[in-house]
Amino acid sequence: MSITVDIMEFFYLSTLISGAQKTALHLSSRAEGNNMLSANTRVNISFALAIVLGCLIGWEIAFFKEFKFYKLINITGLFYDLIAVVLLSYTFFLKDSVKAQIAHFIALIFLIFSSTLPAAISGGMYLASLFGGGNIEGLKSFIYFFVAVSIVPSTRIYTSPVLEPVSSKSYEPTKRLQILGSVLLFMGFAFQIIAALADFFENA
Repeated sequence: MSITVDIMEFFYLSTLISGAQKTALHLSSRAEGNNMLSANTRVNISFALAIVLGCLIGWEIAFFKEFKFYKLINITGLFYDLIAVVLLSYTFFLKDSVKAQIAHFIALIFLIFSSTLPAAISGGMYLASLFGGGNIEGLKSFIYFFVAVSIVPSTRIYTSPVLEPVSSKSYEPTKRLQILGSVLLFMGFAFQIIAALADFFENA
């Protein structure tokens, strides 16, 4: 029964990759207009990187002798905080046209990684389990918390003018970067709080 549930989880997450890729290609092509080949290339490269990175994480960690999922959660939080600080601090010296491009593609990459990375980690994890990898439960805990923290911010970014203008509503490039940076900073803090609480209760 457990194997059946795991397979269903994997295929469910895999369908998210397919749907997210189609949506990303559509949005990116709209943003770049006639430069559609470049948009498709960027989206496909982002998906490829997310899949490769996720599979490597799932494969490598599955063979760890001891794995604490909250340590990976904490690293994820620190990474999100770093990106947020860069967006909120250093990008404001750039031209508005450059800011708009950064806001669009960072938001797009964020959505791609939020939807693809959990499925890719799941794929690498289950593949490793066929060769003796045993840290399945720890990785599954990471995936659950990653999705739980990411789902609301991802929806916010996707449905707001941060990614691209929605209907007749649009934001200035600076405001788009502020919102995107704030969302990533909030997520970074959320990941770190979860990691701290998990560590605390495990050692209490």
